[in-house]
Amino acid sequence: MKKTLFLSFSIILGIFLLGFLSAYHCGDKIKNGNEECDYGSLNGFLCWASYGTSCNYCTSTCELKTITNYCGDGIKQICEECDRNSQSCTTTQGYLGTQPCNVQCSGWNTCTSTQHCGDGSINGNEQCDDENLMNGDGCSSNCTIEQPQQNETEENDTNNFPPQNLTNLTFHTTKIDWSKFCEPNWRCTGWNECNENEFMTRKCYDRNNCEQQYNKPTERAGCELQKALVKGNEQINPSLLMLLIMSGMSLGLFLILIILFFYKKK
Repeated sequence: MKKTLFLSFSIILGIFLLGFLSAYHCGDKIKNGNEECDYGSLNGFLCWASYGTSCNYCTSTCELKTITNYCGDGIKQICEECDRNSQSCTTTQGYLGTQPCNVQCSGWNTCTSTQHCGDGSINGNEQCDDENLMNGDGCSSNCTIEQPQQNETEENDTNNFPPQNLTNLTFHTTKIDWSKFCEPNWRCTGWNECNENEFMTRKCYDRNNCEQQYNKPTERAGCELQKALVKGNEQINPSLLMLLIMSGMSLGLFLILIILFFYKKK
């Protein structure tokens, strides 16, 4: 009898506890247990936040979530140009870079790039890049190819090339297009008569128009050379020279006839 009463009491108590516990669940509008929220039948419905604000809603599993609607939340809204993101861009020098979104989400900040003149790689609008920003080495400080520069020398000075002092010269490994250099081709007129200063002159021209003085022949000389030429010409009489030539030709013809005569005789 006692066992029957105890068993009946246990069953009734279990049913009561089961009904009591089942009454508390997600969706009963009572926040209990591990629930973060419980809006009852409104669980799972999203809220709406106007721009610049935020709102909370309760999920169907009673978890509290927040919806934001402002610049900087990382979500691009209709009224925003961007939001905490960046995009690829090209600088005015032609370098590839990136530009981040501004703090107002209304546009993009300045394009920045890790590429630059002097980094050793030809990028953007560069014509060359020799890993420095020096001028005068074939590649300028803004990475454009430099034209060879001519040193001004005196008109008659032909001894300045090559330079004698090489102590302070710095050599670089810049690639140079040698086809742009010019080799002078000098042609000179005859010498003029000696002037009162005992000098004679002539004019020398570069047929390639290289506009440089390299290997230019001298255009002024002392009159000793002209006097020697004139004296040598005066020692030779043209008539006498012609007579000597004719005599030599006659003697040669005579020797040929003698040789032919003895050859036939044999």
